[in-house]
Amino acid sequence: MEELLDTYDKFGNFVGVQTKSFCHSSNPGVYYKPVWIWIVNDKNEILLQKRAKTKKYFPDKWDHSVGGHTKSGETSLDACVRETLEELGLDFDKSTFKFVGEFLEQIYWHIGQVYLLRANIDISKLWFNTDEISEIRWLNLDEFEKVLFSDDFGPFENEYRIWVFGKLKDLLNIK
Repeated sequence: MEELLDTYDKFGNFVGVQTKSFCHSSNPGVYYKPVWIWIVNDKNEILLQKRAKTKKYFPDKWDHSVGGHTKSGETSLDACVRETLEELGLDFDKSTFKFVGEFLEQIYWHIGQVYLLRANIDISKLWFNTDEISEIRWLNLDEFEKVLFSDDFGPFENEYRIWVFGKLKDLLNIK
């Protein structure tokens, strides 16, 4: 059975449930709320994942540390826990995810639920789902900025890139 997602109008009001394929169509007319998680370590390095070459959408592009759909009836925090476990094999409590904000991304009909997770992860010992991810890497803020604003990063609106970069700089207290 195909995954079902809760859908919303652009103001975040619940309007119903639709299939994932409907939500991914070119003009669904409704938004859904994926989770976009940024993992940052004590050195203020940001973990990025490179999407597997076999991914249907945006293969071989750098992306959030973890990201995914919030299933119908699931809270965004539950989705954070599930997606982090599915993609990286790491099990964190809901309380470790800090809500950063919500971003209306109009090209792909997202109301992104953006979270920060502080964690020191030895990526040399990390298992990750190779159906989802081909590579993971810690980047300092300068390296992160170069990737985030390049064509090597997934095709997010430039407004999102500016917004999230500013949020992370503020959260990390970097001038």
